[in-house]
Amino acid sequence: MFVTSRHSEYLDCEGAKSVFKVSLHGRQLSSIPCFRQTYLTGIGSGLAAGLTTFMMTSRPRTASHVAFGTFFTTTLGYWFYCRYTFARASFHHRQLKHAMKQHILTEGTDDDVVGVPEGGAAPPTRPEIADA
Repeated sequence: MFVTSRHSEYLDCEGAKSVFKVSLHGRQLSSIPCFRQTYLTGIGSGLAAGLTTFMMTSRPRTASHVAFGTFFTTTLGYWFYCRYTFARASFHHRQLKHAMKQHILTEGTDDDVVGVPEGGAAPPTRPEIADA
């Protein structure tokens, strides 16, 4: 079930900005990653394919079938592609966040691997230690 609501956000003294929010089963559609871009891409490609088909064949029924089919396949294909790249980026983000936390915990200890050369021995940090 779609639920819609209008909210006004006042911007300075110039007037109000109207925001139209749509919910599906209690979840804001604008909060779903890839939702907006996927549907805009699907609508644009379906419209372009339908208009091109109508201009070529002059058959409105065929053009509407092509438009809907193109909209459906483009939306579905782009949705899976976008969600896959979003999940992959989210996974890499979590890995990087974990690695940064681990680096903070091990910085300056014997477990610190940053700055250690290939041979395994850490370079001396003070010149008087290098001379000894």
